[in-house]
Amino acid sequence: MRDKKNCFFLLCFLISIYAYAQKTITPERITIEDGLSQGYVSSIIQDEKGFLWMGTKNGLDRYDGEQFKNFSEEIKAPYNFKSESIIALRGGDGFILIGTESGISFYQKSTKRFFSLNFQTIQNHLKKNQVF
Repeated sequence: MRDKKNCFFLLCFLISIYAYAQKTITPERITIEDGLSQGYVSSIIQDEKGFLWMGTKNGLDRYDGEQFKNFSEEIKAPYNFKSESIIALRGGDGFILIGTESGISFYQKSTKRFFSLNFQTIQNHLKKNQVF
């Protein structure tokens, strides 16, 4: 009986050491100095590859845990979204939906292209009962 008690206490002790030794995740503070395009982040999502996508007033940022890729740098390039100020982000398998002040953009990761619809275009098509 005494051996069972000793085994029980030893087991509890080992479990407590194991539980204490678990890695504690400490949130990291990410700032403009780290490469974030702007200090105000309106929306954050994490994709299936672990990237953090952040919507700011200066565009879309992707963070890989070490560095940022800012997509507003390519704002004048073809196939890019047309508004810098992002309101909301939603992710899916292989794409990101971006809600901006002027419309909605769709980023397809496989082609690395943006497709955009501005609110004026949407309203014009709805008035004419047209479907895209």
